[in-house]
Amino acid sequence: MAEGEIIEVKRKLDGSEERFATELVHRSPSLLLVLYRIERGENSLDSYGCFWPRRPYGCYHIVRPPGAPDAGREVLSRFDVLRDVAIEGDEVRYLDLLLDLVVRVDAAGRIRARWEDGDEVEAALASELLDAAGGAYVARARRTLGRRHRRVVGEIRALLRRLGRIE
Repeated sequence: MAEGEIIEVKRKLDGSEERFATELVHRSPSLLLVLYRIERGENSLDSYGCFWPRRPYGCYHIVRPPGAPDAGREVLSRFDVLRDVAIEGDEVRYLDLLLDLVVRVDAAGRIRARWEDGDEVEAALASELLDAAGGAYVARARRTLGRRHRRVVGEIRALLRRLGRIE
């Protein structure tokens, strides 16, 4: 495990970028795991960003932080369809392809999954901001996430346990 700051660089289809400072948690050839703390007083959250260079998505796994009565409890996981994920030096860069899958676990343990921004994907295709190949890439990623999202969350939680971040 390495320590330090990683800058997350989110590139959008229109060419603009957003940059976020995060804390490096874990780096391997196949995965970068970073932490972004969402400060809200007693309702603060830890958002673990997971980036895989060879997967068509990234994931933000959001949990209750250490010290909270329910520390480590999954609040939600949000998967973003991504392309061109590159982890170089102190940056992770990617192209955001708009479609997100938000997964919540309710108090009874039921999983609630909801797709977001499908209308933005359609608008990007109609305006040719996203070409047909990009649209097909998004559709494949959607099918993959539809089948695998809970397994991926399990992988993330297992890694967070090994790293001593959750119990």
